[in-house]
Amino acid sequence: MEKNSFKKLLTSHWIHLFALGLFLAITYIYFQPQFNGYSLKQHDIEQYRGMSNETVQFREHFGEEPLWTNSMFGGMPTYQITVDYSGNWVKKSIQVLRLWISSPAGYFFIYLIGFYIMLMCMKVDPKVAILGAVAFAFSTYFIIILQAGHNTKSLAIGLAPPVIGAFYLAFRSSLKWGVLLSAFFMGVQLAANHFQITYYIGIVLLLLGVHELVRHIQLKEIKKFAFTTLGLLIAYGFALSINYGNIQLTNEYAKHTIRGGNDLTISPDGTSNENIQTSGLDKEYITQWSYGIGESFTLLSPYIKGGGSGAIKDSPFAGNLKTPELRRKAKLVAENNVYWGDQPIVSGPVYVGIIVVFLALLGMVYLTGTMKYYLLVAAIIALMLSWGKNFMGFTDFFLDYIPGYNKFRAVTIILAIVELIIPLIGVLFLQQLIKEKEKIKENLRPFVAASLAFLGFMVLLSFTGLGDGYLSQNERDYLYDYENQVRAQILQEDPVQLKEQFGIDISDEQQLQQVINRQSQVVNEQFDALVEVRQGIFYSSMTRSIFFLMIAVGIIFSYIKFNIKTEFFLAGLGIAILIDLVPVNLNYLNNEKKGRGYKHWVEKEKALFPL
Repeated sequence: MEKNSFKKLLTSHWIHLFALGLFLAITYIYFQPQFNGYSLKQHDIEQYRGMSNETVQFREHFGEEPLWTNSMFGGMPTYQITVDYSGNWVKKSIQVLRLWISSPAGYFFIYLIGFYIMLMCMKVDPKVAILGAVAFAFSTYFIIILQAGHNTKSLAIGLAPPVIGAFYLAFRSSLKWGVLLSAFFMGVQLAANHFQITYYIGIVLLLLGVHELVRHIQLKEIKKFAFTTLGLLIAYGFALSINYGNIQLTNEYAKHTIRGGNDLTISPDGTSNENIQTSGLDKEYITQWSYGIGESFTLLSPYIKGGGSGAIKDSPFAGNLKTPELRRKAKLVAENNVYWGDQPIVSGPVYVGIIVVFLALLGMVYLTGTMKYYLLVAAIIALMLSWGKNFMGFTDFFLDYIPGYNKFRAVTIILAIVELIIPLIGVLFLQQLIKEKEKIKENLRPFVAASLAFLGFMVLLSFTGLGDGYLSQNERDYLYDYENQVRAQILQEDPVQLKEQFGIDISDEQQLQQVINRQSQVVNEQFDALVEVRQGIFYSSMTRSIFFLMIAVGIIFSYIKFNIKTEFFLAGLGIAILIDLVPVNLNYLNNEKKGRGYKHWVEKEKALFPL
């Protein structure tokens, strides 16, 4: 009897075991050097090891937890760097969630398993959930932050989906399990210690809560809504109480840092700074990294702003330019920056995947119910907030009136919410497509209209560009004022020496203007070549996205129209998504060999003691 019961349990849950095995296999393949004695080169982790070394040595020598270190800023509390909270069992459970795999592979695994758990809470077909988890995990920004060493951020992002899933479960399926899972996953979310991501999750939960309130009013089930809300608040209170020590200490310390506001009303140059002050960080500091409005199209096509910052000669895209003439011009501007977006410097694009975006578009067309609109509003709010100083009116409102928002810098981080919502809507569409295939087959007009409209938009965009002339704002400002700069530079030279060596009489305005014109012509030719090269990169990226979009349209249309097994359909679509996303990610984190070692990996011993 026991043997038959175990066999039945195994048979009914084989798909979850398969998902777990697949996630482990994907993690091992992509992060293979980590399992062969190497550590990822992560700049922020190298800095962390330096600042935490004194604390680690004290802990090992005395067996006690020091609460102060002299290794940072002339002295600061260690609870902002590294403290072992031995009594916080929730934090220790993070190791279980990542199956005791260390970072970065362990955190990538949490991307996968976290999104899968969310979809299980939403009663999504496990086969569809596997595809969704893979699409979410390989969103390019999530790979880039692993390479940079933003471990707490990546952990918090990976733990965000199950928080949302448990919230949904409490309202829709099981109050008991929804509340219990909410307490646990919010607990580990807070234990990840990246409160900026937690804050952004709160915005999503608030909008979903409004949706549930409206839904329960329509169903005349206000009492049920109130009871569920109370249960969730208790769960979140429990999660907060477990992590209260660290949160309260962080809050107290923040008052004595730049996050505690600035009492000075005069800038160093003597001007008033009241217009840039908040009760937290200064607005200029908060919005220093602001996503460009046009740069938002990197969600659809990865290289339309050049990818990451760096010289064109070091860019993987320059060699892929279509014509020999463009490749020649790429050599001419080899030292110029391949990136021309609005941010000071960027490691790589925020690319969700054109196929995933297309699935989300179909979700907005086909999904019934109103939750999709609340998710869309959350994504739009997040996108607009990521624009920061490029959309300052909206940003000012949040900085001045929304509590806590002005405590966080780098507004582009909120794009993590966009990268969560887009694949979620796309997966929910796939779930409905599989359930209502015959109904959708009877009327293909919405599918055809959405596909043609999206394809037409992408083709139009590839020909029109983004309207920025393929130059950054700094480069445009430089060109605009170049003649004045040259004039000022020449006028600073010794006029006698210029006349003796070059025969130039700068007192003669006509001769002076001729010199300026010659130099301007050289610079303009340089920038013309730069524009052509970047235009080639933009067009190549758009062509790539249109190609994958057409593949997605073909796969989905074939599934609807013909008798293709669901497993084959999902496998084909999943492979297409991987072929789209993984090569982009490999530009920023790969297992490429360099000499006797790796480009992005180093022996563990060297990682422990970086030079």
